[in-house]
Amino acid sequence: MTTSSKLPGRDRAVLLGLLVLALFANPTISWWLDTAPPWYLPYLLWLAVIVLAAWQNRARGQRQPHHER
Repeated sequence: MTTSSKLPGRDRAVLLGLLVLALFANPTISWWLDTAPPWYLPYLLWLAVIVLAAWQNRARGQRQPHHER
């Protein structure tokens, strides 16, 4: 068995979930919304979450061998 310094897929998914909680469920969200950010900021944040999730899924797919049907 070899060990890798990279995070396994499940650990990355948990970290991504914690990032989403930190961005959108944090009590300080009302504070940064009071600073009058641009209207598109929540969309940019969600886009970043989607890109990170796609990257995590793609990295996991490259590590797993493809099985023949």
